[in-house]
Amino acid sequence: MWTHNPDDDGATFDEPKDSIIGFLTRKEGLSLKQGYLMDVFGPKGALQHRLDARPVAGAR
Repeated sequence: MWTHNPDDDGATFDEPKDSIIGFLTRKEGLSLKQGYLMDVFGPKGALQHRLDARPVAGAR
């Protein structure tokens, strides 16, 4: 995912998140058992946001 505004909050990325995850689950066999990372890059390729949906180590 790409963004032009590094100050956007996470809500900007919530809408496409389910669509992207659904596609990867259906077409690529993505397993969500261990969670996932979704990186968002700016127009010059710098990391702008990281959605970390991995379980916290030691959490149940």
